[in-house]
Amino acid sequence: MCWEVPPADPDGPSDPRLDVYRSRYAEVFDGGEARGYLATWVQTWWTPQGPWWRRRWTDPRELVVWMWVADGALVDDGVIGRERLDEELANWSRNRFAYRGRYLRLKWLSGAEAAVVRREQFATD
Repeated sequence: MCWEVPPADPDGPSDPRLDVYRSRYAEVFDGGEARGYLATWVQTWWTPQGPWWRRRWTDPRELVVWMWVADGALVDDGVIGRERLDEELANWSRNRFAYRGRYLRLKWLSGAEAAVVRREQFATD
């Protein structure tokens, strides 16, 4: 018997608003100073139901996960829940990141620039 959360269901719910933030990278700025890099990706989250010996996973939903690193070291990470998703997507579309009561500026990366950041800062290929 498997106790792990099931993987994403290809026929499950998909939020098209999240497409632009699937495996994305951005440079983070505080004022004019570079403060590292933000990675975003989308994961399917499930709600456990029932007793532990007869666990069921229900209510699949996509949520955005983020990780902020500076010089290859973790600064912070988190998950954007349903209650904050609209607000956070609005901020990201305006190239800003709300963090502990402040707004940091984002410069979204693409192509070769994103590939270098992914490899060098997040150690993934």
